[in-house]
This record gives sequence, structure tokens and C-alpha cells, in this order.
Amino acid sequence: MQRSEFENLTEIYPPENLYSVIEKFYNDGELDKKDFCMKYIANADGLAEKIQSECNQLDLKKEQEFFSRIGDLEAKLEETQKALESEKRTADHLRKRLDEELEWHPALHTGTNMKQSDYEELANQSYDQTDEEHAKYMLSSLFGFIENLIVIHHHAETFEVNKYHRIRRKETYQRDPYYAASDWNYIRFDCAGCQWELVNGALLPYED
Repeated sequence: MQRSEFENLTEIYPPENLYSVIEKFYNDGELDKKDFCMKYIANADGLAEKIQSECNQLDLKKEQEFFSRIGDLEAKLEETQKALESEKRTADHLRKRLDEELEWHPALHTGTNMKQSDYEELANQSYDQTDEEHAKYMLSSLFGFIENLIVIHHHAETFEVNKYHRIRRKETYQRDPYYAASDWNYIRFDCAGCQWELVNGALLPYED
């Protein structure tokens, strides 16, 4: 029996899960379509109740299986997370041992010439940061750089070097330009292919 036939004969429009049970009862029985539908409408011999009960049991079983799968997945996820944490601890330990073996230490004359704590004090105490155009004007006025060749950078880095003279980046800081006074300022910039920092009035090379 097609679902449309059942709906036309009963004027009942069951959801898919309920109709699948109705169809099962019909196929397992010996009644023709019309008699089966009339019996269902009248709930003769408790047919409709039996169908609804079995449907409810199937829905409950599906729900239990669903939550069981969820439980299994959560257990596997927890197990995976623990394994990843263990691997991370191992990797961190090996990285630390390797760093000690390679004798990494701060690289001199590479990266920023200003301590981050000093920059933060400048930024916190200054009334406002210096916009790029004003920063270029100050650099041109004070040191003779050509304004249209100046590129202002908004970050600075520190580096480390190992015993084999290999260099790696250690930290990157947000560094907007500030010019509070002639001896209290910071601007990182390039000009004509050279890298510079203005640090509290001193013009210093920036190497990366």
C-alpha cells in the first residue's frame, strides 16, 4: 500500500516514522487496503494503539542508540585529547632539550633596539600616537630622509641566535609610531632599502 493510498482512505497524514510501522503491520497482515484502513481508524483490536506503541519503542531505541553513539564519540574525543596533550608535553620537553643543546640566546644588534616595557610606557604616557604622515615629516625634518621614500612599520621583533649562528624570531610586538618629545619617541621605518628605528631621539639601524 502506498502512503498516498493510506492517506486518501483514512484522511490521516502520519509522519514518516509512524507510516513505516503502519506499512509493516499492513504487509504482515491479510486484510486488504480498505479493510485495514477502516480497522486502523476504528482502532479495532487495538490496531492503532499497537502501531503507535511499536513506533514509540522504535523511536526510543533510535534515541538510545543516538545517545550511545554520542557517548562513544565523547569518550574517543577525550581519549584523543589526552593523547594530544601527552604528545604536546613530550614535544615541549624535546624542544626545550633541543634549545638547551643549541644554546639559544638573545641576538645582539638584530631586531628592535627598544625594550617592550619602555615602548609601553611611552605609548601609555603619550597623549596620542603619531600618524604616518606626521612621522614621515618628523623624520624628514630631523634627519633629512625623503618623505615619499619612507615606509612606516607598525611592528617590531626580537631574535635569538644559537651556537651555530642560526637566527630565529622570538617575539613580535605591535609598534605604532609615537613622538612625545625630542628625547622620548619611537618610529620604525624603512627608507631607500635601509631599515631604521628612531628610539628616544637616536637613529639606530634595524636588522632582521
